Amino acid sequence: VYALILERFYGYPKNFEQSFVYTKLQDKDGFRKHYAWDFDFSYLEVQVKSDDLPLLDYSEIIKNADIKGIDLHIMQDFLPLSHSHSEGFAMLKAKDVSVDVEINLIKDFSLQIDGNAHKNMYDEVLETIRHIFRKKEIQLSFIPLLDNFFMERLLADDRTEKSFFFKVAHRKENAHFKEYLANPKIMVYQVMGIQTDIEPYFLSYLKESNISSYICLPLFYKGRMSGLFEVYFQNEDFLDEYVTIQVRNISDILAQLTAELSTEFNARINQFIMDKFTFIQPAVEW
Repeated sequence: VYALILERFYGYPKNFEQSFVYTKLQDKDGFRKHYAWDFDFSYLEVQVKSDDLPLLDYSEIIKNADIKGIDLHIMQDFLPLSHSHSEGFAMLKAKDVSVDVEINLIKDFSLQIDGNAHKNMYDEVLETIRHIFRKKEIQLSFIPLLDNFFMERLLADDRTEKSFFFKVAHRKENAHFKEYLANPKIMVYQVMGIQTDIEPYFLSYLKESNISSYICLPLFYKGRMSGLFEVYFQNEDFLDEYVTIQVRNISDILAQLTAELSTEFNARINQFIMDKFTFIQPAVEW
């Protein structure tokens, strides 16, 4: 109400958001829900009962660029609400913005990259993706392919635990991994009746492991492969159109995130070499 009074009677710009996002931490299925509530004051008329408007101390108001930051006690002192009258109604609209909010959370992870946060970040990214897909039994794997990772280290890394791709790589003694890196491609199995050309040995592992629906998406950033993203179901559940749309929506974001993780990791490795070895053996730097 005060924002409307300031705008309509004092010409103060209404530079405040007329919407806010409400988050419900768990719905009936256990997922986060985010709702944008928008206020429309077009049909609300505010009138001041007095003919003479009180003088306004702008020095107090301009301390806050946002109307929400103004101390309401200041407003109540110079213009109590009892001196105004309103007619009409305000409209409140709610919109489900859960996917947009969760996607923005993934984007924000790029700002949190540091040497100590990789494992925690990886888990949080997967959890955020799960809230986007909203499928309880869905299996997810998000693997940054760090340039300095030798295959043996990557296979032993905790992040590959949920990866069906790397389970196959274990059994194929790295041959599958090297073949795939040489010619990466999207693998789709039993998704809305679609199945891409999949190597026979990989297809047999899918069936043997009771994988009912599977997508393996290579991630590319600036022309270079930066990671792998897998989404799959076991035991008769299937990936549907909604999931495939969301896979497409987040793939570029994940590609950039994996590339940034790779860059940061390589920088730490190079710094470690410079700090620990070049003083003893300068040839190491060369």
